[in-house]
Amino acid sequence: VLFIDEAYTLSQNSGSNQVGQEAIDTILKYMEDYRDSIMIIFAGYTNEMNLFLKSNPGLESRIPNVFDFENYSLDALLDIGIQDLENKSYKFEEEEYRHILSNEYRRSFDDSNARWVRNFNEKLTATQMNRLS
Repeated sequence: VLFIDEAYTLSQNSGSNQVGQEAIDTILKYMEDYRDSIMIIFAGYTNEMNLFLKSNPGLESRIPNVFDFENYSLDALLDIGIQDLENKSYKFEEEEYRHILSNEYRRSFDDSNARWVRNFNEKLTATQMNRLS
């Protein structure tokens, strides 16, 4: 199994992206030569991945399965954030946390889901540590 995260970066046109195109060509050949013994998972943001699949005619025809995972709901993100803080043994007011995270998330244009919550928690705890020190 080969997992390629942010696979769309291989086809982005930032200057001369010969390395990315060479990687795609190599992967395509490998996919064809070893199609019965390999699984390749290309992962990334939906819009960028759609462009990636169209960047090379051989890609789309060799990738029979496409999965589009929806973003977490706000409730799920709240649960993830709370669990993260509890796993790190932080003491906090859950309802206040839910209120603050909800407000911040609604103002955010970030679709990074649980990573957004992790970053939010890291900023929150860093601010608290700085305040206490």
